[in-house]
Parts: sequence; structure tokens; C-alpha cells
Amino acid sequence: RAAVGEAVTERLRPFNRWLVAPRAITLDEFFDRAVLPQRILARAAAGIAAVQLLLAIAGLSGLVAYITALRRREIGIRRALGASGSSVVALVMRQGVRLTLAGIALGLALSLGVAQSIADALPVTAGIMAGGLSIAAAIFAIVGSAAMLLPALRTLAVEPASALKSE
Repeated sequence: RAAVGEAVTERLRPFNRWLVAPRAITLDEFFDRAVLPQRILARAAAGIAAVQLLLAIAGLSGLVAYITALRRREIGIRRALGASGSSVVALVMRQGVRLTLAGIALGLALSLGVAQSIADALPVTAGIMAGGLSIAAAIFAIVGSAAMLLPALRTLAVEPASALKSE
């Protein structure tokens, strides 16, 4: 690289004798430096998104656990009447899936609205990435289902007699 810098300096000397190429860098190094701020912002955005996903998991799991606790008596009655464990788990999962789908629908609507307002504010036309939104919705559906699984499986531990006595 030093030889390239010296060669460039020698070629430029007839035009301006004070002009010196201090350090030659490769095109890859130049592009790495040029996109460094964008990379840092992308990593920060990914970190924030991961924290948001964890908060959504905790919130959804807590909400399903709370709703399941409110329905403890009903679950006890169902178990006392002979409902299988899988049907009770399916009942809780269905309830959680409804919450998840409502959250996904609301999140997609808000995302599209925000993306459109940002696209209107920017001088360049930025398209809405339907693929990215689809992937995010699918990830949230999978993670939401996993978050509901623990509260749903806890319903198997509900003893019908203790659930009926508790209230």
C-alpha cells in the first residue's frame, strides 16, 4: 500500500507539488468505514428489538397466567367433570392464541402506519418491506405460542377438589 501511495503522490506532483497521498487504503476498507455508522445503528436497533421481544414474551405469558388463574375454578370444574388434560391445555392455548393474533394484527397495522408516515416524511421513496413484517409476525407467533405453553401446562397441576374449595 505504501508503494501505491508513493506512486499516486508522484503522479500528482506535476499538478500540485504540495499534494501528498498520506495513506492509501483499499476499497473494502473505505466501504467498511463508510457504512460503520449504519452498522452500529442496525446493531443497536437489533438489540432494542430483542429487548422488546423479551418484554412481549413476559407480558403475554403473564397475561395468560393471570387469565388462567382467574379461570381456576372453571378449570377445576372441567377437570372434575372429566375433561382431559389436553382439552384444558388446548382451551388455555386457544385463549392465548387469540391474544397473540390480536397483538400481531395491531402491531402490523401500527407498523404500516408508521412506515407510511416515515416514507412520506423522507425525500426518498422507501418501500414497506412486506417480507420483513411477515417474518416478524411469524417470529412473534412462534415465540408467543412458546410463552403460553408454561401457563397452559400449569393447568394440568390444578386439582379439581382444591380448585372448588378455594372459592
